[in-house]
Amino acid sequence: MNRTIVIVLIAAILGPWIGSPALSRSVSGAAARGGAAWGAPVLGRGTAAVSEDSLRAMVRFLVTNRAADSTRFVLRESSMAVIADSLAARLGRYTGSSVERFSFKIDTVFAAPESIYTAVNIVSRLPGNGSLPGAIFVTAHYDCISTHTPGWTSRWQTMPSPGADDNATGVAAVMEAARVLRSANLPFAVTFVLFSGEELGLRGSAYMVDSLIVNGTFMGERILGVLNCDMLGYRRADATVTGCVMSTYDSGWLSDLIGAATPDIDPDLALRIINPAASNSDHGSFWARSIPAVTFIEPLAESGVIENPHYHSLADTLGVIDFGQTELLTEAVVGFVEKLAKAPAEITMSTSDLFLVTSYGKITGRRSFLVGDTLRVRARLRNVGAQNGPRGAAVTLRISLQNGRGTQVLYSGSFAAPAALSASEAEIQLVFTEAFAGENIVRASIDVSGMENDPANDSAELDFRVEGGNPVVLMHAFEPNPITGSFPAAHFCVNLAQAAALTIELYNIEGERIATASPAQWGELHAGLNCVPCSQLFPVESRLASGVYVYRLISYPPGAPRVATIGRFAVQN
Repeated sequence: MNRTIVIVLIAAILGPWIGSPALSRSVSGAAARGGAAWGAPVLGRGTAAVSEDSLRAMVRFLVTNRAADSTRFVLRESSMAVIADSLAARLGRYTGSSVERFSFKIDTVFAAPESIYTAVNIVSRLPGNGSLPGAIFVTAHYDCISTHTPGWTSRWQTMPSPGADDNATGVAAVMEAARVLRSANLPFAVTFVLFSGEELGLRGSAYMVDSLIVNGTFMGERILGVLNCDMLGYRRADATVTGCVMSTYDSGWLSDLIGAATPDIDPDLALRIINPAASNSDHGSFWARSIPAVTFIEPLAESGVIENPHYHSLADTLGVIDFGQTELLTEAVVGFVEKLAKAPAEITMSTSDLFLVTSYGKITGRRSFLVGDTLRVRARLRNVGAQNGPRGAAVTLRISLQNGRGTQVLYSGSFAAPAALSASEAEIQLVFTEAFAGENIVRASIDVSGMENDPANDSAELDFRVEGGNPVVLMHAFEPNPITGSFPAAHFCVNLAQAAALTIELYNIEGERIATASPAQWGELHAGLNCVPCSQLFPVESRLASGVYVYRLISYPPGAPRVATIGRFAVQN
């Protein structure tokens, strides 16, 4: 069941807000990690018999196929037809099901003059046992390109393009997943797709999404999620992870579940979740239609950049592939499908299902806004299990907002427990008046009744800042107060309605000034909550005697007179 509630809040109807003026965050466990507690305690280890030898044989076949002139460049139509025939035959043998070929046209100026070429996507479906309608997609692209090799662009008709890492490894993973999962008892179907034309702009996946997928369904079947495999085999010697999972806002719940499941799939697996990531593989076509999709990929740089120096070149050969890593990443895909298939009903509210949405309806990662802006808060409660909850199970969702004026409940409503791998949502619209100036914290929580529930998954929060309005300083305090440990380890926190320079003067109880922090020592301050360590503000004051202290905080708003406020704190040694 989907449900949307829109509430417009303006200053005139907010009324007096209740609560402490101080802002506090309390996020722990799964919510702090941005994921649901969905891992080893839920299921036993997967039984997937992924074979490194099978993966190696498939990559070798794709790289060295003489009948296809050792190339899989999409515009080499006769060579690609040989590859497509072989892949279709093997995929059908692994799934035991029919194979569909979906042809599409590529109009391109890559080869002058402009020409139109035909490419083919290959699809085969492994049916589930029928207990959960819908399908998980496991995908990869089988075409490749070698434009990083000098002269290849003008000689592409005759030069080879091996594409061992990009993307024979991904194709091998899909084939191996089809072979292994055929013997699994799955509640949902698994649809295996091999795309063509990815290297010329995600052509194959874009064709499927634009022409064959309607309202999140393919051939009338709901797409539960997409697991794309692209470049699994290259690993720098100093890599600290097995691979990465590329995700985005609408797919965050899926990547969270993958991250939580990974330790129980194989103890040698170490995945880094990148969210949001670039849309530079076939997952991007699904993101464009808000279909949850992730890409499994080899270790990337911290910035998300591909580190394989050989990809898109003639040097992308068998010699650059780490097949042990390829096997582990294939296990991650297969093991996740197996674990998801056995996951019991569990209703969650995680950080990945709490969004800020612009007035244009787009989820945004922005956390800074202006007085006068309009923003929506969207909260989704989700059943992350592959089973429905018991009849009559219900969920109450509450959304609250806390800022310098206190805490306000924005929404409270009840829902029937969502069906397996489904979500319900509520959406609240906020019009930012001066009442929102400074730091704001949105909290969402659920209460589940009528079924077993893990409370570790029941809350999430996010924060944002609103700039504008007066006064400039909305809250200021030493934390903790009293300071019972090291004074340099304490913080001074100030909530600002707009960016401003600050000075703080520190006095003892007799009125003697003992320290001053000038604007240069604060660093860059922004609208919202700023907490600066005392070691930065007062580097000389390594210890304060027990007692009560007074401080004077002076703000210098741009284009306005300075304003001074007084506060106190205590030290207890």
